[in-house]
Amino acid sequence: MTGLTTQEIRALQKKVLIVKRVVNQTSKGRMFSMYSLVVVGNGNGLASYGEGKHEEAANSVRKATNQAIKNLQYFHRYNDRTLYHDIEYKFHSTRLKLMVRPPGIFCLSIYSSIYLSINSSIYIYIYFRIWSENKSLYT
Repeated sequence: MTGLTTQEIRALQKKVLIVKRVVNQTSKGRMFSMYSLVVVGNGNGLASYGEGKHEEAANSVRKATNQAIKNLQYFHRYNDRTLYHDIEYKFHSTRLKLMVRPPGIFCLSIYSSIYLSINSSIYIYIYFRIWSENKSLYT
């Protein structure tokens, strides 16, 4: 389905970013389940993320990992190390800006989960800033 062999799928780097309990209110009462966000990549530009929900945390992580592997995409990189140009993205009240950097210049004052997901999946030399009114997801 993905075009990868089983050895290539096993060699992918997987990082669980978020595992949290969520509640769905129904007429029967509160239904508890676990939510997971997983990033998958090979370190050479092939990367994706997946989300999963299940009653058990391990099963939600497995579902998220399977969804990420199913949706893998290749990201073109400049000289196999960075972005081609700066990227700005806005989602609700959060703004994310990814900026191109030359070799050797790298900012480490970033959120650890985002650093691990980007470093293990796609890019090497980038710098980014996040502006948000609600930073609870990133801490």
